[in-house]
Amino acid sequence: MRIATLSIVAAMALSTAACSTTPSASSSAREAKEAAALARYQSAAGAPVASISNFGSPRWESVDGSHIVYTTTPTRQYLMTLSGPCMDWAVGAYIIGVSSDMGRINTNFDKVYVSRGPACSIKQIQPLDAGKLKSAPDGEARVI
Repeated sequence: MRIATLSIVAAMALSTAACSTTPSASSSAREAKEAAALARYQSAAGAPVASISNFGSPRWESVDGSHIVYTTTPTRQYLMTLSGPCMDWAVGAYIIGVSSDMGRINTNFDKVYVSRGPACSIKQIQPLDAGKLKSAPDGEARVI
């Protein structure tokens, strides 16, 4: 019998600052920023793995509606591709947990649970190379 546990990650609302641009302009700017962040993470991502350990103090960072960076320890970060898009950060969707089985998160089996929207299946997990992230072209280390 499978015993699924939820790792409470952090219930954080994403607030968006009011701006004077039109909604389509701000949406386009957000999409461009998300695409750049995703390309940056993908350049530091290793080969996909079937599962990861879910021990430690997990944290997450949104990339776009279909990707998050999931951190299990200060030296272990993963780019997760989710079934989606299943999260709309613009309207305040945020992660409340990740299922796991016996302390392991498995692709195509476990899910990311969000406060607003459906649970998202984890389609792919790729380990991130912190050294590659630090040397990314924009010069901004995104190690969390």
